[in-house]
Amino acid sequence: MGVEDVSYDEAVALGVVEAGYRPPKESPLKEFNDGLEAGMKVSGPKSPRLMELQEVFGGQIQYNPHTKSVYFDGAMIHNVVQQIRAEMSKGAKTTAVKAKPTVGAASDLFRKVIGGLPRPDTTLKLPPSNLLHVLQDHVGIDKDSRNIPLTDRELGLIGHVWRNPDSVEAAKDGGWMLTKRAADGSRYRLVVSMDSKGGLLFHTFYKERKK
Repeated sequence: MGVEDVSYDEAVALGVVEAGYRPPKESPLKEFNDGLEAGMKVSGPKSPRLMELQEVFGGQIQYNPHTKSVYFDGAMIHNVVQQIRAEMSKGAKTTAVKAKPTVGAASDLFRKVIGGLPRPDTTLKLPPSNLLHVLQDHVGIDKDSRNIPLTDRELGLIGHVWRNPDSVEAAKDGGWMLTKRAADGSRYRLVVSMDSKGGLLFHTFYKERKK
């Protein structure tokens, strides 16, 4: 159920450690998630394993044709965010990360509101440069007092809001605003648009306070 600290002298008296013991500078134990992978190898996009996972988890399960592996889009987002964070810690103002997490096809509601997509199977990709701006403007500290600062972990919800929005409405500059209500009454806001070729563009993601 838990652990409780004891003094060094008590640990020696109980025989847990020998007198004079000093712990090593580095732990001999591996981290709990050491070696954990975000994806699994499959034979292809029609793999029975992939299709079984998609039946259970829907669009959050994606297939990467380059690595021929299955991945959870939230895990992919977190991986890219970690790489961007590493760059930011070194003072970088831009990002050199190339990976673009994909969060699946549009919902029926989104397609209905915008009048359909040129390509029904078009997916939303998240450019690292735009994720960088979200980290700078909305994570930890939000520049807009109307918003609640996001955590890095909440960025994994982008795909959930994209695939299961409560509402879709026109946004400024010709894009669309997707909204998903959180348990505390606040609302996640996702802004996307469409390029000249019919592709979907991710712009920003933030959390608006309960009104």
